[in-house]
Amino acid sequence: MAEQNSAKDLSNLSRFIGCRVVRGPDWKWTKQDGGEGHVGTIRSFESSEEVVVVWDNGTGANYRCSVEFDIRILEPSPCGFFHESVKCHECGQDPLYGIRWVCADCLANDNRNINLCSRCYHDDKHQTKHRFFRILTHLSEKVLVEPRKKSKKLSFKGIYPGAKVVRGIDWSWDDQDNSGSSCKGKVIQVKDWNSKSPLSGVFVNWESGNKNLYRLGFEGMSDLKCVSDAKGGYYYRDHLPVLGDKDYRKCKKNINDVRSDAVSEEDRKKKLKIFKNSPVQNVSKSITSSNSSIIDEAKIFKVNDRVNIDLDFEVVQSLQIGHGGWCEAMFECLGNTGVITNIDSDNDFEVTYSSGNKWTLNPAVLSLAQESSSENKNMNNLDERSSNLPKCSIQSSNLIDLFSNNLTKYQDSIFRVEDLVEISSDMELVKKLQYGHGEWAEAMLPTLGQIGKIVKIYDDNDLKIEVCGTTWTFNPLVVGKVDQTKNKKFIITKELSEELVKAAANGEMEKCEYILGMTGANVNSFFAGHSALHAASQNGHLEVIKLLIGSNVDVEAEDKDGDRAIHHAAFGNEPKVIEILFSMEGKELKSSLELNSRNKKMQTALHIAVNKAHVEVVKILLNYGAHPSLQDVDGDTPLHDAITKKNDEIIQLLLEANADISVCNKHGFNAIHHAALRGNVSSMKCLLDKIISLEKHWLIDEKKEDGFSALHLACLNSYQEVVELMLNYSRFLNINIQNNSLQTPLHFAIERLNYEIAKSLILNKISKCDLNAKDKDGDTPLHSLLKNYTISLLKNFKDLRQKNDGSSFEKGPNRAENVSEPGEKMNKAEFHKIALMLIENGASISIKNKKNQTPLDLCNDPEFGKILAIHNSETIKLHSAQQNLKIDFDECPICCDKRQEVLFKPCNHLNACKECSSRLKKCLICKEAILDRIQLEKCVICGEHVSNVLMEPCGHIQTCESCSKPLQKCTKCRMPVEKQINIVSSKMESTNGKNLDGNCLNLKKLQQQLQDIKEQTMCPVCMDKQKNMVFLCGHGTCQLCGDQMNECPICRKLIQKKILIY
Repeated sequence: MAEQNSAKDLSNLSRFIGCRVVRGPDWKWTKQDGGEGHVGTIRSFESSEEVVVVWDNGTGANYRCSVEFDIRILEPSPCGFFHESVKCHECGQDPLYGIRWVCADCLANDNRNINLCSRCYHDDKHQTKHRFFRILTHLSEKVLVEPRKKSKKLSFKGIYPGAKVVRGIDWSWDDQDNSGSSCKGKVIQVKDWNSKSPLSGVFVNWESGNKNLYRLGFEGMSDLKCVSDAKGGYYYRDHLPVLGDKDYRKCKKNINDVRSDAVSEEDRKKKLKIFKNSPVQNVSKSITSSNSSIIDEAKIFKVNDRVNIDLDFEVVQSLQIGHGGWCEAMFECLGNTGVITNIDSDNDFEVTYSSGNKWTLNPAVLSLAQESSSENKNMNNLDERSSNLPKCSIQSSNLIDLFSNNLTKYQDSIFRVEDLVEISSDMELVKKLQYGHGEWAEAMLPTLGQIGKIVKIYDDNDLKIEVCGTTWTFNPLVVGKVDQTKNKKFIITKELSEELVKAAANGEMEKCEYILGMTGANVNSFFAGHSALHAASQNGHLEVIKLLIGSNVDVEAEDKDGDRAIHHAAFGNEPKVIEILFSMEGKELKSSLELNSRNKKMQTALHIAVNKAHVEVVKILLNYGAHPSLQDVDGDTPLHDAITKKNDEIIQLLLEANADISVCNKHGFNAIHHAALRGNVSSMKCLLDKIISLEKHWLIDEKKEDGFSALHLACLNSYQEVVELMLNYSRFLNINIQNNSLQTPLHFAIERLNYEIAKSLILNKISKCDLNAKDKDGDTPLHSLLKNYTISLLKNFKDLRQKNDGSSFEKGPNRAENVSEPGEKMNKAEFHKIALMLIENGASISIKNKKNQTPLDLCNDPEFGKILAIHNSETIKLHSAQQNLKIDFDECPICCDKRQEVLFKPCNHLNACKECSSRLKKCLICKEAILDRIQLEKCVICGEHVSNVLMEPCGHIQTCESCSKPLQKCTKCRMPVEKQINIVSSKMESTNGKNLDGNCLNLKKLQQQLQDIKEQTMCPVCMDKQKNMVFLCGHGTCQLCGDQMNECPICRKLIQKKILIY
C-alpha cells in the first residue's frame, strides 16, 4: 500500500511538524516527558518510523511512530490544519482549526451536523453521552470514538498561561529577556504566531519587564522551556489520534485513489492471484489478456538486485493497484534501472532509483537488469574467495547458500541495517577472515563474543558494526544474526555505562544484574551526566536500587548539576526510595548518606520536594531529620518556597518541624514578609498563629533593611484580606509602624487609593491609627492623597489617552506582580470618599509639611477644597461639642472628692468611691440591685493607674487599659483571656450614649437655625456684609451694594427710595 512507501510516509508525516503532542499508547520511557499529560512539540522526523519531539520541560528525544506508537496528537493547529466552511457549534470558530469532532448520534437521529473544535470537545460541550466522529484533516476518514461520559479524562500541562519559562532550544532573540539564559518569564497567553499557524506562539512577560511573543510549535520551533509548568486544560486520552497510525498518514495526493480502466477488476485478480501463494517471480512478457500465460522465466528476486520495468504503462498502472499505487512522479521508473533495497511483509519491493526516490512496486512488473561482464567477473571472484575461506563457528560458511528458492528463509538470513549480530569469539578465525575486510587490530579484542548493531552495509557486503561503544568493519562471515525476540534485555551494543544507566532508568533489574556481572562494569559509572543510582532513584525502581546498593554504589555521587540520589528521589516523588536509602542494612551506608546535601543551586532534597509539592516526600524527609531552614543560592528556605507555591499543608509540616520564620532571603524577606508580598492569606494565618504560640511577637513587626514591615507590604500591594487578618492581631503589632522614609501603612493604603484597607486601618478598635503621622517630607496621609489627586487631574487635562502612564511608581522588590499603580484610573469619587473619611476621623487640614504646605495647598480643585474645608469645620464643632459633654468618670459623682474605686456586682459598673458605695443599694447607672462590692486596686503592672479592665471568662480586674493590651493570660489565675472589657468605656456608653446623641441633634438644630438667621440678615448680593439698607418693596442689601443699584436684586422693581437702618 501507499503508506508503506517510506518516502511518501516521510513526506506525509512532515506535515505534522509543529503539532502539540502527548505520550502515546506504547509509551515506555518513564518520566522523560515530565509525566503523563505533559505536552511537547514535534520538531522533525528522522525517518518514516521515528519522530523527534521536544517536550515543554526542555527534553528532546526521538520516538517511535511505526509498528509501536509513542505519541498522540493533542493539537495540530500550529501546522495550519483547518476545515474550510466548517464552524464550531459552541464557540463559533470559523474556519475550524485542528481536529474536527462531529456528533455521530445527532447526525444519525436528527440529521443535524454538530461540529466541535478540540477545546469545546474536551471541555464537555454538547452531550457527553453522544458518540462523535474524529476528523483529523479535511482529507481524513471519519473515526468513531466512544462517548466521553465513559472515557478517561486527563489534564494536560506545559507552557500555558501561568507557567514560568526560560530560554529554550531554538532561542534566537539575543538578550531580549535582558538577563541571559537564567532570567525567568511568565506566560500570559497562547497566541497565533501568524494567521496561517494558529496557537503556535506564547506571549511572555519577563522578570526584567520586557514582553514579547515567542514560537511554540511554529515550524517545529521551541523558543522556550518551562521551569514551572501550568495546566492548559483537559483531554480525553483515548480519543486522540495516534501519530504514525495508517489512518493519519494520508497525504493530499492519495495515490490509492488512482484507478485505471485499462484492465477490469476481475481480470486483475486473475492475473495477480498466482503471486499470492507462490514465490515472487520475474515476468518477462507483457500481459495482453486474462488467459495469457504470465510466467516465462522464473528467477528469485533479492535485495541489491538491479531491476527494470519492461511492461507497458497501462499494464504497470493496473498492476500497481493495491501494491503502492501509481502517481505521475513514478514515470522515472519506466526506462530506468533501480536497485531493490527492501522487501516488505506483503512481498512488495522497495526500489531505489538514481534520483534518490524510493518506490513500492509490485514484483510482477519487474525484471532483472542485464549485468555487465565486469560485474559478473567481480561476483565470481567474490564467490571464489568466499569458498576458499575456512568455515566459521557460526553457521555462515558460504553467503551463496543463504539464497534459496524460499523467499522467507532468505529474508531470515540476510543482514540489514539495525540488525543485532553476535561476533565470533574465535580470535584466530576472526583474524583470518578479516583479511581484506577491514583487517584486524588488537583494539578489536574486547568485541569478540559481544553483540553489536549493524549501522552500515558496504557495497562489498562488509558490515560496519557498533559494538562496545566503538565502531569496526567486519567480514559478514565472522558474525551471526541474533534473535531479537529472545534475551533482548541482555543485548549490549553500547558502552556498559550507557547500558547500565538506561537499564536502571527503565527498571530492568535482570539486565542491570547481568551488566554488573560483566568484566569492566562499574556501578558508579556515568552516562549523560547521571549514574545508574540517580536514574533508578528518580523513577522509583526499588529492586534496582537495592541491587546497586548491594554492589557498593556511591550513594553520595553527584551528577552534572550537583544532585545526588536523594535529590533525584525527591524530584521524582519517590518517598519509598528515600526509605530504602535510610533503611538498608549496614551502618556505613547510613553514616555516609547526607540528608541535607546540596546541589549546585544550594538546594537540599527538601527544597526540591517543596517546589514540586510532593507532600509525602516532605513528610519523610522531615521525619528523618532534614533541616527545615537551610537556604538555597537565592537565600530562600523551604518555607519561602512553600509560601510561593501556596501549599498550606507543607507550610504546616515545616512549622511543626520548627522552621525558622526569621530567616531572610537575599532580598531581605523573612517568611512573614514573603507571605505578605505574595498576598497569601492562609499562609499568613499559619505564620501568625505559630508566632503567637512561640511568644515571639516582635517577629510580626520585624522590618526589612528598608524599614518595610509585613503590614507595609500588604498595604503597598493592596492585599485587603491579608491586612484585615493582621489587624485581628493588633494587640501584637504596631499599626503606626514607620519605614525608613517614615511612611506608615496608612500612607501606602492612601497612596494606592484603597478605601477598604484605609477604612480597616482607621476604624481599628484595638489600636488607634495615627491619621496625622508625617513621612520624611512632612506629608501626612491627607497630603499624599491630595497630591495624587492633583497629579491625576493634570494628567487627564493633558492627555486622556495617557491616563494609565506617568504617575506610576518604580517597581521594586517590595512590589508584587499585577498590582495597579495610583492614578491609573481617575476616580474622583474614591478620592472624595477617602478624604472625607480621613477628616471625619480627625485628620487635620492645617498641618504643614516641610515645604510649608497644608493639604489644601496641594489641591488644585477649588470645589473639592471648599467641600473639605466645610466638612472640617463641622467635624471640629462636633468634636468640641462631644468634648464638652464628657464627664470626668474618675471622680465620684456623689461626694465629688474621691476617685471611683468600687465595682458593683452583678452589673459590673464602677460609679462610686469606697465610702459612698456603702450607702448605695442600687447602681446609679442601671438601677440594678447591688449584690456585691469589689474594691479596685492599683494596676499590678504599672502601679500608677487604677485597674479598670475586666478579664473574661475569669472575671478578674488586675490591670489598667494600657497594660492589659498585650496580655493573653490573666495575671492572677493564668487562664487564657478571651475578651477584655474596659469598665470605664462601657459605663460611659451606658450613661452618656442617649444624652450624647440627643445633644448632637440639638446642636445640629441650633446650627441650622443660626444658618437661617444669617441668610435673613446677610446681603443677598455680596453674601459678606449684613443688610443695612432697605427699599420700599421690602427687600434690602448692604449700603455698598445698594448705592450701585437702580433695581431691586430680588423682585426687579425700580428703587424709588433707599432707607438706611441701624
